[in-house]
Amino acid sequence: MSDNGEQQAVSDKVLNAFVDFYLAEQQNEELDQISQWDDHYVMASINEVLQLSSYFNHEDKKAALIREKRAELEELINTLIDQHGAPNSSDEAQWLDWYQQHLDSLYSGGRKGE
Repeated sequence: MSDNGEQQAVSDKVLNAFVDFYLAEQQNEELDQISQWDDHYVMASINEVLQLSSYFNHEDKKAALIREKRAELEELINTLIDQHGAPNSSDEAQWLDWYQQHLDSLYSGGRKGE
């Protein structure tokens, strides 16, 4: 978000890459860290669409999310970019790498004292 609280526009390419990343992590039940960063609880609304479309294939889920929850997705993307160093990228692999690095640092941070 910008300093005055307005949400920055997210390009269609970034949105598509993020939704691919989100769906992959959701399928693997690996969204716990992102849910902790979700200050405005938009993930509940996003996940509601996923529950209603649980029998859809990946592309249909993606289309439903973008069609019905674009504003919430953009808010979540902006939060992750602005507050957690997420890539403003149209490459799903960069989103996956960024998230894995965060998870790895959390897991290794808990073991340093052992």
